[in-house]
Formats: sequence, structure tokens, C-alpha cells
Amino acid sequence: MWKFIRQGVLGFAACYLVAYSLWMLTKFASAKLSSPGVPAPIVTYPELIAALLTGLAISLGLLGIVIAGLALWGYRAIREEAKGISVKIARGETRKRVSEYLRSAEGAELVGNEVAKRVDELKEGLAIGNSYSKLAPDQSIIEGGVEAPESKVGKPYHKKGGPA
Repeated sequence: MWKFIRQGVLGFAACYLVAYSLWMLTKFASAKLSSPGVPAPIVTYPELIAALLTGLAISLGLLGIVIAGLALWGYRAIREEAKGISVKIARGETRKRVSEYLRSAEGAELVGNEVAKRVDELKEGLAIGNSYSKLAPDQSIIEGGVEAPESKVGKPYHKKGGPA
């Protein structure tokens, strides 16, 4: 935060110094740059104040644009940071409460019932699978029959890809 304020003050000082140096340039150099016989323009205090106020207006405009950009960037950064912190806290709290619940008697009973239900579903699935397997045309597939070791599948090929 202080970094941005310091940069704003430095920006304002830079604009002020530029305006002041331009005034000094016109004040001192104009006498040397003017044509002979033509008087140098004299910068009056109202003109100086107008130049300084112009520099101030420009620096305040730039400062406003910088502050608007920082506000948008800061809002997004704060929102993302808050989201990350809330997700982290919510996950930790959820894990803690779920583990406490599963360690309780009610949680252990619920887990036991779910496990028993899933085991029963698997048993029923295996029984249904066995009843369908009896309808298969080749029982050696289901019984795990092994082919004779001398039988081969396909034709052998040379290393170059042609038939043997």
C-alpha cells in the first residue's frame, strides 16, 4: 500500500519538476534564443500557475487511472485469495468431521451395512454371471480350458515381413 502512495508522490513530484523546468527554460533560454531587436517574452506568475496546475491535473489524472487499475486487480486478487482460503478450511473441516463420524458407533454401523450390501450385490452378480455362463456354447472357455501347446495361431513370418 505504501509502495503505491510513494509512487504517486514521486509521480506528482516528477510532473511538477517537468513543469517547473519548462518554465525555467522559457524564462532563461528565451532571452538567448530570441531574434535581435525582438524582446523576449516574459512569463508572468499567472502563466506559471497555469502551467503548474496543468501539470497537477495531468498527474492527478494518471494517478486516478493507476488507482482504478489497482482497484480492479486488487479486487480479483482478494477474491481469489478468499476463495482459496475458504476451500482449504472447508476441506479440512469436512475431513475432520467425516473421520469423527466414521469413528463413532453410528458411523461404524452405517459403514458395516454398506459393505454388507455391496458384498451381497457382488454375490448376486456372480450368481447371475454363472447362470449365463451355463448357456455358453463352449464350456471350455468358462472352465478355463487350455489349448494344446503344439497348436499355433497364425503363420510365421520372416523378419522382413514376408511369409515363411
